[in-house]
Amino acid sequence: MTPAEQNTLPTGYRLLGQYEILEATSLGVASVKYTAVADDGRVVVEEYFPPRLAVRLDTGEVGADPRRAEEFEAGLAAFLATARLLAGVNRETVVAVRQWTDANGTGYLVTREVEGETLGGRLAPDGTLPPDEIESVFSVLVDGLEAAHAAGLLHRQISPDAILLRTDGVPVLRDFGVGTEVARSARQVFRQRHRSRANIVPGYAALEQYSDLGREGPWTDVYGLGAVLHRCVFGAAPDDAPFRQVRGDTAPAARFEASLPDRMRAAIDQALALRIAARPQSLPAWRGMLFETAYRSSSAVRAGRTSARGFGRASSVVAAPQRTQQPVHRGSRASADPEQPRRALRWVVPAAAATALTAFITYVDTGVLRGHDAADAAPAVPRGNDPSEPFTDEMRSGGSGPAMRVVEQGALRTGCAGADCPESAPPPRTVTVERPFALSAREVTFEEYDRFAAAEARALVQPAAWSGAHPVVNVSWDDAAAYAQWLSAETGQAYRLPTEAEWEYAAHAGAADPPGEPSEAPMPSPNPAGAGAANPWGFHDMAGNVSEWVADCVATAGADSAARDPACLRVRRGGSWIHGSNADVAVRDVGPATRRALDTGFRVARAVDS
Repeated sequence: MTPAEQNTLPTGYRLLGQYEILEATSLGVASVKYTAVADDGRVVVEEYFPPRLAVRLDTGEVGADPRRAEEFEAGLAAFLATARLLAGVNRETVVAVRQWTDANGTGYLVTREVEGETLGGRLAPDGTLPPDEIESVFSVLVDGLEAAHAAGLLHRQISPDAILLRTDGVPVLRDFGVGTEVARSARQVFRQRHRSRANIVPGYAALEQYSDLGREGPWTDVYGLGAVLHRCVFGAAPDDAPFRQVRGDTAPAARFEASLPDRMRAAIDQALALRIAARPQSLPAWRGMLFETAYRSSSAVRAGRTSARGFGRASSVVAAPQRTQQPVHRGSRASADPEQPRRALRWVVPAAAATALTAFITYVDTGVLRGHDAADAAPAVPRGNDPSEPFTDEMRSGGSGPAMRVVEQGALRTGCAGADCPESAPPPRTVTVERPFALSAREVTFEEYDRFAAAEARALVQPAAWSGAHPVVNVSWDDAAAYAQWLSAETGQAYRLPTEAEWEYAAHAGAADPPGEPSEAPMPSPNPAGAGAANPWGFHDMAGNVSEWVADCVATAGADSAARDPACLRVRRGGSWIHGSNADVAVRDVGPATRRALDTGFRVARAVDS
């Protein structure tokens, strides 16, 4: 039996009672992938199985190496967290999750098989993509990857083979990596010292991925997508980042003779900048450079060291680089890549020679060394629940973001029981907040949202009688999440929607049963944001004014759970001016992520340092 067969499930194995394993297709640093068949068609099964941490038992189950059990368990938690985040990305350009679960001592992610071919297989004999397909393919890819970023998920392994082209031509992203860490946890999976040992995809990995000190974020995926575009335009991937660093190659696209718009050549070189600080910080910023279809803010394209410190702290997990997936053939050795020796010489030697230089550059570039420099450091975040200590983050295009207040971690028994509780009130439960976070003191206003809408060319319907100081309404959950992502790019901090637990914890402000705060606004409109009385922690109008979107979702009818339901319903918390005197923090409702209504707005949260 070959090592590959020892580490994989056999053909014909019945997994979870519904998936028959056909064959193992790849064995990576963190997982094994299989093709399988279900009652309604073929699927792809990914099994968490890091060979250096686990063994395959005779029963097919997975056992952890006793010496590394804690690291295995942390990795399993990260795998399942990544699967959960991926299941929440409801875009046709991101592989659709059918199920994710823990079983057999490990975890599984089941996705629907995509009929089509890889982008690498679609390329012409000269290695390029026809010009008329480039914009249609990459504009859709940017949209799907942007949705993943909004969910707190990085790809980190973008390459032509990680992009499938369906038979109808729609590109689909697959092969998202397992998270490097369970954020804010003392337990690390694939600890930082192991990162540089993983086989990343040569030519498509950003420089920060080669260093234990590098900070990955949306800018890392911008590099990967820029490298894929470079391949599609010029017929070759850029040289590996460490080799480019040693050679001083700062503009790989400029070396090629090709008939393409100057803006596209510039966009490729910007995406492939070795320094994080010279790269677009978000996909919307890069899209605007590439296709001239989005607002071009010079500040959005410039890097800030603070933004390199931001992404990932708000999410429960971000994706990690895995080994290049290699085919597994039962009964024989895996087929060799004819280009592997050349690739090894092309990047391993320069990478080793440049290790010290790379570590130093990424260390400085991510702002760690300058964390106490007054010119470059992010504004100090005040701690504690003192309402006299709000703070704001400066925006690169001018002005400041919403006023924020910090909430410390803690737990509180909340909920409502009895005849006087609203029907939508959640039952009594213990709400736990495991890490400090910051929450905006009031709802996001029309004035604040208008700026985002103009930058991103989004439509906005503002009632004529309401001023820019009123809470923004008629925004969907998708709109609110996009605003938070834009605010992250503008400030360099990790903004997002609050979780339901965070929202409820802040709304209660330490009181198990806080009194309701009925809206005093005359019908039919809310008060200006922040006009209502604040709770003891300084947060305004969490019981009334407008209902507010939070990050959580619940399963739709017929789904086993929200975690397995890509079309899950999103949660709104708090009453609104429509509820009038019945407004209460316990009010809870759900609806589709696309729902817009005159009584629904949102506020934002962001990560803070412990």
